[in-house]
Amino acid sequence: MLNYSVLGKDVSRSDFGVKAYWINWLYKEGYNVPKSIFFSCTTEKTFLQQNLIKIFNENNFESNKYAVRSSSTTEDSFIESKAGIFKSYLGEMSFDNILKNFENVKNSQILYPKGNMGVIIQELVDPLISGIIFSSNPQNFSKDEVIISYTNGLAEKLVSGKSNGIDLIATIQNNDTITLSIADEYYEQHILKLVKAVKQIEEKLSFPVDIEWAINTNGELVFLQCRPITSFILENSRINLVTEKEIELIPTNLTSSDKILLRLLCEKNNIFISRAYLLTLNCGYQKIKMPNLEYIQRSEFCRGYSVVVISPKRIEQKIMRAFVGDKKNFSKFVKCHRYGVRAVSDYENLESCIDQFIKIIEKNYWVCSIIIQEIFDPIYTGIIKKNQNNFIIELAKGHFVSKGIVPMSKYIIENSKIVFTDEVEQEKYISIIEGCTLEYYCGYESRYKNKIVSLSEDELLLIIDEFKQICEENAMIEFGILESYDRIKPFLIDIIKEDIIIDINDIKNGVLCHGKLNGKIIKLKSENADSLNLHYLNEITTINRSEEKIIFIAKLPDISYLRLLSEYNPKNIGFIFESGSVLCHFSILLREKRIPSLIGYDISKLKEGEIFELNI
Repeated sequence: MLNYSVLGKDVSRSDFGVKAYWINWLYKEGYNVPKSIFFSCTTEKTFLQQNLIKIFNENNFESNKYAVRSSSTTEDSFIESKAGIFKSYLGEMSFDNILKNFENVKNSQILYPKGNMGVIIQELVDPLISGIIFSSNPQNFSKDEVIISYTNGLAEKLVSGKSNGIDLIATIQNNDTITLSIADEYYEQHILKLVKAVKQIEEKLSFPVDIEWAINTNGELVFLQCRPITSFILENSRINLVTEKEIELIPTNLTSSDKILLRLLCEKNNIFISRAYLLTLNCGYQKIKMPNLEYIQRSEFCRGYSVVVISPKRIEQKIMRAFVGDKKNFSKFVKCHRYGVRAVSDYENLESCIDQFIKIIEKNYWVCSIIIQEIFDPIYTGIIKKNQNNFIIELAKGHFVSKGIVPMSKYIIENSKIVFTDEVEQEKYISIIEGCTLEYYCGYESRYKNKIVSLSEDELLLIIDEFKQICEENAMIEFGILESYDRIKPFLIDIIKEDIIIDINDIKNGVLCHGKLNGKIIKLKSENADSLNLHYLNEITTINRSEEKIIFIAKLPDISYLRLLSEYNPKNIGFIFESGSVLCHFSILLREKRIPSLIGYDISKLKEGEIFELNI
C-alpha cells in the first residue's frame, strides 16, 4: 500500500481515512483546498523522517506553518463525526515538531481500536475569517436554512469552544434568493458565495454536509474539511409503539412532542387513550425502505387512523394530517344507511398515505417523523375545563367538536352537582370511519333516535373522575365517550392549553370575550370541508392585514374562520354566533386575542352591510 498520496490522486477511505477522502473529493470537484499531503494508516514515523522534506519540495510546500490533522477511518462518516475526539495541531512547526505531532495524531486512535489512523499535513491557511457551515439546518432538517458560524482568524478557537464567534442563518427562497439573518457589510458577499458553493456541494452529494471553511488574506474561499451531517442520517427507519417501554427507541428530539407526551401522561395516570405508532425515516438521499406496517395492530375500538407529520411541525405554515382507513372494513363498521359521504379517504391505506407525505416533505426536508394514531367512533365527543372551583363540560355527537362546527350542550358542575345546564338538539353530526368523512342525520336510522345531546349527572361525574388528576386550570381536555357494557367509557383525545379563567355568568350569557366595536356586518358561510384539517396552531400571518372595522356573523365558531385573523387586524373585528362551543379552538383564539365575541344571538335580525355596535 502507498505510504502517501497527494491531491487529485487515489485517496481511499480505508487507506487514508475519511477526512483525507473528502478533502481530495473537494479538490477533484474543483473547489479550493489547502496544499495537502495524505499519509496512509500504515505509514510509520521513520518514513517521514527519511522522506518528508523531499515530499514537501516535490509539492511546493513553502510555508513554515502547518496543520497536522487526524484522518481516522472512523471519523467524518455518515454514522458519527467524532468531531474533536482525535488530535490535531496547527501553527508554526519545525521538522521535529511535525514528526512529534504526527506521532501524537497517530496515537490518538488508541482509544478507538476498531479504526485506523491516517494523517494529513497541510500548509496552514492564514485567514481573515474562518468558520463552520451546515448546508441544511441540523435542528429542524430544513433544506432551506443554512447555519453559519465564523470568527476572525483561525476557526480552531470556534470549534474548540474558546470563542462564540458570530452565528447566522441564511434562508433560501425560490431556490436562489438568499437572505442573511445578520447583515455583515465587510464579509456579506463572501458569505453569500460560500452559501451558494455549499448548497452546490450538497446537491452533488445528495446529502447535507458540515464544512470547515476560511476566507484567506487574498479574499479567496478555501474549504478545509467536509463531512456528512450525522444527525440527519438514520441507520434504519423505525416504527415504534408510543409507550414508556419503547420511549428509549424514539429519537430524543421527538420525545418532547405534545402527541408523544400525551400518551406517556395517560399511561402514567392509567387514562384510556387510543394507540399511536411513531414512524421516523429519511425522506431525502438514499431512501431507506419503509418498515413493515404490519407491526401496527388494531385495538378493539379502532375505526381508522389519523396520520400527522410531527417533524417538520409545519409544511407551508400548516400542520400536515390525513385520515386513513381500510376500505374492506368500511361496511363492517358503518351500519346506518342514512348518511352522506362528504369525502372518501384520500388514500387507500397507510402505505400510500405515508409515501405521498414523503414526496411532499422531501422537497424541503431531509428527515420526517409521522405519528399514526387510532381513531375511535365515539357516541359523544366533548371538552372539559377545570375553572377555579367548578368544571365546565361541553358535549356533541360525532367527531370534531373542538373545530366548532356543531352546536354543543353545556354543563357546569360544582361540588359534584350540576349548577347549570344548556342542552341542545343536534340535527346532524360528522364522523370519520376508515378515513371516510360521513355526515349523519339524527332521528332516522342512526343510533341517535333522540336529537337531544344529554348525559346524566352520574355520567358527567364519571367523566370528571376519569380526568381530574390531569385536569389543571390551564388545560382543557378533549375527550370521547364509547359505549361499553351498558356504561360509558371515556377516553382522552387531546389537551389544549388556555390560561384564561372563564366567568360562569359569561357562559350563561354566551359571552366569549368582552369588548366594544362599531363595524360593518359581514355574514360568513361555514367552510366545514376545510375545518376538519385545520388546526388552531397553524401559523397566522401578520402582513397586509385590512384595517376595516368588521363584525362577522355566523351560525357557529367554525375553525375555518381562522383565516380572518390573518386577513384583518384583530383589534378591528368582532364576532356574533347563533350558537356553538365556548371551549372550541376558535373560541379559545378569540379570548386570547381579546376579540369581542358573543354566542347565542339571533343573527337573523342583523342585515349584511349595516353598521352595528357590538358592546359586550
